[in-house]
Amino acid sequence: MKCENLFGEMVDIKPPEPEGYKSQYQIFKKKNRYRLANDNLKCKNCLNCEGWSYHDKTYYKCKLMGFSSSEATDIRLKNVCDKHSMILR
Repeated sequence: MKCENLFGEMVDIKPPEPEGYKSQYQIFKKKNRYRLANDNLKCKNCLNCEGWSYHDKTYYKCKLMGFSSSEATDIRLKNVCDKHSMILR
């Protein structure tokens, strides 16, 4: 498709590129609105949050998302999703 740009030149317009591959973890985070928390409902207070120690570092994972050794399944303790367990630790 051709269109005129700001300088009066005719240019080809390409359709937007399709989104790249999304992992099941990225889909889970988007579907459940994984986002920065603004109150006391945070991942660190959720029953589904679990810490895994490896090489003197703790990696936090969500039981609902599943576990893997990939950083794609890591969660941030200051974030929250719509599946947050209402029972606080």
